[in-house]
Amino acid sequence: MGERQGEPRWFRVAFGKPRTWNGVVWLALAACWFAVSIVDGGQPWRYLLAALWAVLGGVVLTVAVRDRRHAGGAYAPPVVERQD
Repeated sequence: MGERQGEPRWFRVAFGKPRTWNGVVWLALAACWFAVSIVDGGQPWRYLLAALWAVLGGVVLTVAVRDRRHAGGAYAPPVVERQD
């Protein structure tokens, strides 16, 4: 159970072991920044930053949901080593 041996190591190095709330927070930050960008005049770099945060939040949320479904990453069962 837990971490699968067939999963590439780069996958964990790139994404870590995010939880669902991490992705939700990044998406909320992107939404708030996008709203501020619209109200404050709409400079292109602000839209770009909001889009980058939204993409980051979407990827983190996708990885967290995948981990939760497959019991991996942060949602893996704890490894208990028996001492005989």
